[in-house]
Amino acid sequence: MKKEFKLLVAGIVCSAAVNAQNALVNTSQSKFAKLSGVGLGDVHWTKGFWAERFDVLKNSMVPTLWRTYTSDTICYSFQNFKVAAGLQDGRFRGPSFHDGDFYKTLEAVASLYASTKDPKLNGWMEDAITVIGKAQRADGYIYTKNIIEQKKTGEQKMFDDKLSFEAYNFGHLMTAGCVHYRATGKSNLLDIAKKHQTS
Repeated sequence: MKKEFKLLVAGIVCSAAVNAQNALVNTSQSKFAKLSGVGLGDVHWTKGFWAERFDVLKNSMVPTLWRTYTSDTICYSFQNFKVAAGLQDGRFRGPSFHDGDFYKTLEAVASLYASTKDPKLNGWMEDAITVIGKAQRADGYIYTKNIIEQKKTGEQKMFDDKLSFEAYNFGHLMTAGCVHYRATGKSNLLDIAKKHQTS
């Protein structure tokens, strides 16, 4: 019995080490970490209250959130990226933290994708990331409010308005890039965040 128990414990430890590689934060190389997380898509609710809540999230909440934030009549968050990318004409619309709102929406879609592997979600993300990449300036800077204004005035301003949300938006870009990378294994959004970090 002791031998079987030791084998079981060894299997759990090995599994935890492998899962740490897929966790949002990979602590497998840290000599200080005592615990490690599980992969984003490794836990699934199968029945009961939380399974029902997850179904609402999957079938209603996230699709509604995505439709809202990509709408050109309800919310202009994603439309601002299209204008900044030069894919359509227009002006910046909405609050200055709109970029961050869209990054958070992308993060929600990536988290859901980690559990479902739904190709429709992957398509949404890929289309959005392509537009975000086109909106990013050659020097890595990305903040649609300023980029759209710069197209009109020719003046490049960065971090000059203390009440603006450039750093806030950038933080959400980094988080969305990390979650997207862990959920999909793709680095295209993370690469945008890294490029922005050097601007």
